[in-house]
Amino acid sequence: MLGLPLSLHPCIVGWRVPWPGLATLAAAIGYEGAAIPRDQPLDDQTDRFAVRATAMSLPVEVRTDDAAFENTLPRLRDACIFASRAGCRVATLGIPPSSEQPRAAQANVYRHRLKQCCAVLDEYAIRLALECLTPLHMRRAQPYEFIWHNAEMLDFGLSVSPHAGLIVDAWHWHHGGADPQSIRSIPPDRILDVHMSDSPSAPPEDIRDQERLLPGEGVIDLRLFFQLLDEKAYSGAVTVEVFGRGLADMAPADAARLAFEVSRTMLAGSS
Repeated sequence: MLGLPLSLHPCIVGWRVPWPGLATLAAAIGYEGAAIPRDQPLDDQTDRFAVRATAMSLPVEVRTDDAAFENTLPRLRDACIFASRAGCRVATLGIPPSSEQPRAAQANVYRHRLKQCCAVLDEYAIRLALECLTPLHMRRAQPYEFIWHNAEMLDFGLSVSPHAGLIVDAWHWHHGGADPQSIRSIPPDRILDVHMSDSPSAPPEDIRDQERLLPGEGVIDLRLFFQLLDEKAYSGAVTVEVFGRGLADMAPADAARLAFEVSRTMLAGSS
């Protein structure tokens, strides 16, 4: 696992550094990529970035009401143009694990909206990568349970687009039960991005999604996680995605360097 390229997520620097500055900071520290945030300014016209974009957050609001979706859909094409110049081939979206209406009805809403998004993504050869969100407080946030297992999420994604795939996230894998089969069951060509963080030891009802640790600081079996990815011959980027932990209180360069160093050490120990 030592050879997997690390990608800098904008949350590490508290969302304070947009592209192209984020790419420049990533390259200076040693990252081989960086992720494009959802609210990225799109007025930069350069075709040269210090590192490539490993993913873009889907800039369309598909998870709330129709008005939010319709108001944000027009920004997708410009975002794809920007992302394509940065070498991006993946658009990421986490799907809430609970909803205000039954699963079938909610799935129809998401499917209708995401099909429209994929019609634009396809023009730029950008694949939709969906992510299961698993902490208990998110599964209980709304009256009805929605999808939070990889196999079901992939089935849903393929009902949206034949090019869809998954984000495999160590945090959500752990809080979803840490079942090795949940990774082993994914076809290798459907793993489009990998996210890494760590978790405190706490009862499920006390875990909060925005309170994560850096890799190696918590209780997630990251060695097993990366062994499972090695079985799938995964060779893409690993995005370090840590919310909280005081990173936003650090200078952006210091936070990015700390995340890089501990993540590189952890990957070396997993090889």
